[in-house]
Amino acid sequence: MDQEFKKSPPYFKGFAVLVILGILTGIEYYFGTKESPSVIFLAVLALIKAAFIVNYYMNISRLWSTEDHH
Repeated sequence: MDQEFKKSPPYFKGFAVLVILGILTGIEYYFGTKESPSVIFLAVLALIKAAFIVNYYMNISRLWSTEDHH
């Protein structure tokens, strides 16, 4: 029974990443439409979003994993 909770359905992780990206995009939009937006803050948000995209959707973390993925 404990193993069922350790492995989440594949779509759950994708949905969680999608929600996180949506929230970060909302924050980015909010601060980007201010009269004088902080470019450094927006760049940091963009890098965080890029890390999520590269890690999850582009599967870059598989390059360093020892598991055999066929």
